[in-house]
Amino acid sequence: MREAGQLLATVMRRPDLQVIENPSQCTNGRLIMLDPEDACPAGSSHADAPYRLVPGTVDGCPVECRLAEGLHVTLPDTIDCIQEDNGYLAEMTMSNRAKAMLSIAWRRFRKSSNQMSGDDLLESHLCSVMFRRVFGKNVQAEFEAWLRLDGQASFLQHAAIGRFEGDLDDPYLREMISECLGNEVSESYFENLDRLTSVEEVPDMGRIMSRPSIVAHAALALSEEGESGLTNTLGTSQRNSETGNSLGMRLESWLPNCRNAKQLCAIGFAAIVLKRQALLEKVVQIIQSGEWVLEDSVLLPLVPGKANIERSLLASGFVAALAMRMEGASFSSLLPRNEQVSIQWEGFGSQQPESSIEGTSLRFFDPERRRISVSLLDNWLKLIEQPDIRQGQLCISDSRYEQTVEAIEMVWGRIIDAIATEAGQPVVRTRPWPRGTGFAVSVRYDVDRPVPEGNIDRILDIQNRAIGGMCGSWFFIEGAEHNEPVRESIDDRGQEEGLHSTRLTDESCKGLGVTAHSSQYSQYFHGRTSLLDAEAGGALYAEQMNHLATAPRPAWLGDRASVVWAFPLHFPVEGSITEQDLSYFERYAKSCVRQKKISAHIVLGAHPDCRPELVRLAVEHCGLEGGWAVPMKDVLARIQSLSTPGNIRVEIRDEQVTAWSRNEVKDVVFEFIPPGGDLLVLHGDLKAGEFVTLHPMTQ
Repeated sequence: MREAGQLLATVMRRPDLQVIENPSQCTNGRLIMLDPEDACPAGSSHADAPYRLVPGTVDGCPVECRLAEGLHVTLPDTIDCIQEDNGYLAEMTMSNRAKAMLSIAWRRFRKSSNQMSGDDLLESHLCSVMFRRVFGKNVQAEFEAWLRLDGQASFLQHAAIGRFEGDLDDPYLREMISECLGNEVSESYFENLDRLTSVEEVPDMGRIMSRPSIVAHAALALSEEGESGLTNTLGTSQRNSETGNSLGMRLESWLPNCRNAKQLCAIGFAAIVLKRQALLEKVVQIIQSGEWVLEDSVLLPLVPGKANIERSLLASGFVAALAMRMEGASFSSLLPRNEQVSIQWEGFGSQQPESSIEGTSLRFFDPERRRISVSLLDNWLKLIEQPDIRQGQLCISDSRYEQTVEAIEMVWGRIIDAIATEAGQPVVRTRPWPRGTGFAVSVRYDVDRPVPEGNIDRILDIQNRAIGGMCGSWFFIEGAEHNEPVRESIDDRGQEEGLHSTRLTDESCKGLGVTAHSSQYSQYFHGRTSLLDAEAGGALYAEQMNHLATAPRPAWLGDRASVVWAFPLHFPVEGSITEQDLSYFERYAKSCVRQKKISAHIVLGAHPDCRPELVRLAVEHCGLEGGWAVPMKDVLARIQSLSTPGNIRVEIRDEQVTAWSRNEVKDVVFEFIPPGGDLLVLHGDLKAGEFVTLHPMTQ
């Protein structure tokens, strides 16, 4: 609890706030007793008694919290911790490959700014039917629930699964094929399907295999699994045995000609549905051969011997079916893990947020009986705790971009100020940013690939002209060939260099900021372990990717705060290298604007090989001009100087408000409320080891 108190004192930016080991050490102010077993100071009266964290009454209503600038937040009753696995360094089993491919396919949807494509709609339908036919309705339901795993993501908002009664309803399929391939070629799709299942005609397999979903669809149309009266999509009576054998032989003869993973998986899909074991075994043998294996990853390559990976729903569904058949896996065991943490808010009755001390609809603070709801601390720790992910990575869902953590910290700030006022002590707060700026902004550039000529000059021009200062932090993959030309271009241009980590335990990060690379060859961000690895390597800072906050701070590891400080969530400008507008950024734009309103540090995430103009458009869209524009390392240095307990002391000397600082910090703004007085806004340039007089700031 003392570790938690120290972290709380750090993020409050109240120089007079301190954590003490023994109540007898308290010489002024009031105590908030974090440990229930701690005794009151001997001889203390009720007026001098400490405030205690105690349980309150569980409130079943949504708890509203008032932030700044008229903003309101509803405090959550659950936390989703979704953990996905990209298969990096995993054992090469079919189950691990299925887990990785399902995660990668789902990540593609989640990071897409577009609606689900027609091909994805068709493939989701085909996989859904396959799972029902082969494994039963329960598995089909699990597959469809997986597609909607994150209810706030946009990837499946118009998916059509469940619109029809029959598996192969003719009008529905024609509509979907038209959406996939365009109206002008939808008839050729059915023509190809007819030829593929024909006994008399020899089809053009090359043309058909250019659309592998045709093969999967044909197999479903011919499947006899409890479908005795089924007619195929052309309305003719099925000759299941004859046409099924014909299709199987054609696919087997075409198998050596497969040039990509989707074709292989479509043939395997058909083999499972048609129960052609020999054909299935040949497909499995091929995809387990050396040319279809990636180094350090269990993912399936798009084509043999290349680094690009297969991300389609059809291939992911097929490999999942293989894991279930060959290794006895359940479908649910192959999915990203969603560990829900329940949150209960306890208080001492209801109130109006606008007129309350803490600005909430639930009364967390009871000054008369000197009580504070213990849920205010417990739930804050739950929300900021870095998950212990043993294999895989933390999935960043859109719900992580809510201002819940900041709302709770504002409640704590108001309570602490009220206690200081009651004790007859001045209220002292430091504003985080230099005088004249209400927020801070940085841009992190993850240097994943070579950067096109001219991009860097344009990027630096946008920083200078659109944002208002050189504010770029560039993160390089260790040993990448494309690093040096980029480094030469940003050298001596006011930029910061850091490490874009793939496997931090094997990389040098001493004195560098660290961000996590998200490719299939990376561990990505894996919670508590990532912070511990950054600590062990002597990193300048790391990142914590499970919540927003107003500025960098130590991360909560569950039993202690991290030694290394970490930046909270950034705002990605693009979801893929093909982005041409702010469609992806729009899902975070409102939260970004709210961060500006509560004086936070905003980090825009971009890639220098993508369109540089997207950063300018995001800045204009959210009104980020005029903030304190500096690289991330400069934000860290300032916040550490202002927030670390004991770094700053404020005293009244000769009727002047003075401030002592452990470090030199320019243009510091203080909010000072003397006992019984009104708010004074003061400022000064702090000098290391000296008291300086603060002066009123002209508004």
